[in-house]
Amino acid sequence: YGKNGTINIYLSEITKEEVKSNIKEDLMITIQQINHFKKEIHRKGRILRNIDGFNDYLNLPKLDSKIDFEKVINSLEEFIKLGMVKTLPYDLIDVGPIFSKYFKKEKPFGEGKKKYEFPDAILLVLIENWCIKNNQKTYLISSDTDILNIESDYIIPVKNIGKFLGFVNRQELINAERFEWIEQIFIKNQNKISKSISEHFVEKIKDEYYSDIKISEVEVENIEFFDFSIIDEQESVFILQMDVDISFSLLVSYTDYANSHF
Repeated sequence: YGKNGTINIYLSEITKEEVKSNIKEDLMITIQQINHFKKEIHRKGRILRNIDGFNDYLNLPKLDSKIDFEKVINSLEEFIKLGMVKTLPYDLIDVGPIFSKYFKKEKPFGEGKKKYEFPDAILLVLIENWCIKNNQKTYLISSDTDILNIESDYIIPVKNIGKFLGFVNRQELINAERFEWIEQIFIKNQNKISKSISEHFVEKIKDEYYSDIKISEVEVENIEFFDFSIIDEQESVFILQMDVDISFSLLVSYTDYANSHF
């Protein structure tokens, strides 16, 4: 949507640097986990070398944190370029209101972790100043509770991208009557959708456990849908997105062989 001009996307340098920092941290954790996996599979899985199709897993390529970080960052830059994303400059920041909110403990500042909220406070002032300067309002996508509860004449907080795309698609892709028709189809088939999600969820839970842990008696007790949105339309095929809360129970058994020689 950014590429075709349906929406204008803005990104602050603060957010961009935070994204880079998170990428670096996630990459380091991933490298540690893969190195641990390689060590374990070489120690315990040597027999797999005799079975076709497993060598690709036993001989994983070496990871280089610096080179791989640059590759991910290049991918990020390409994504930003593709979406025609514009950068909000630092020179729009006025630190006075930020410190005023800090001392008054106003959002996004609060008790306990005030100093960690400075990037958010700077970001909010930056966006609001840009809106005032350009006589615009903007949607701000964030899952942060303090940001979602801010009061502003210019900033409209939205807690996830799906909900925002729902707003866009209601205006750009479909009329209100058609939206209600699609929503009714979803409501009518909600039980079928819940059953399908339950089945896939149970399979996923059973598949994702380590060899020493046994999962059994998985039972989905309740499924709750919320934030229903139409996020895209491709040749009259509508793509829906919603959040799902799943309440479930299961039986977990674990055998520890560490002291088996006793």
